[in-house]
Amino acid sequence: MEGLIGVVIGSILTYIIFYLERKDKLRFAKEERVDKFKLAAIDKKLEVYQTAFKFWIELSQNLFAQTEKRITITQNAYEFWKNNCLYLDEDTRNAFRQCISYVNTYDIYLQSFRDVDSGDKEKKRKELYEVYNQIVNTGNVIIRGLGFDEFKKKIIEVDAEGKKIKQ
Repeated sequence: MEGLIGVVIGSILTYIIFYLERKDKLRFAKEERVDKFKLAAIDKKLEVYQTAFKFWIELSQNLFAQTEKRITITQNAYEFWKNNCLYLDEDTRNAFRQCISYVNTYDIYLQSFRDVDSGDKEKKRKELYEVYNQIVNTGNVIIRGLGFDEFKKKIIEVDAEGKKIKQ
């Protein structure tokens, strides 16, 4: 009888050990899949932020381009935004969308500033520079959204009025 009890206890212990090992293997496999998914999401997020930054450079460097070229760039940037905005944090998503809009209509702000009477010139200049500064600052918003420090290198070569910036 003792032999039978030993066999039963041994069988139960073997089953418990087998069950626990299998459970650990399944948990490990599940965690590994989750880690791979998170890594893929991080790669996609980095790709989206890099592309947003590339578009921001294009947008900001073409403020004074011909209307057709500027419209093409803003349309491409908007298509990118529509397809990828959920990978961007809220601040970046909003700043990038606003940047596209401002670049698309920048010639209107600039012409309004140039055409205004001298009495309202400062008001229009302030408005123009607010729009311009939001466009320029979008690069920093993109970098902060990704978690990097402020980007200090100057990419912008002209000021709000189209005058070359001395570097």
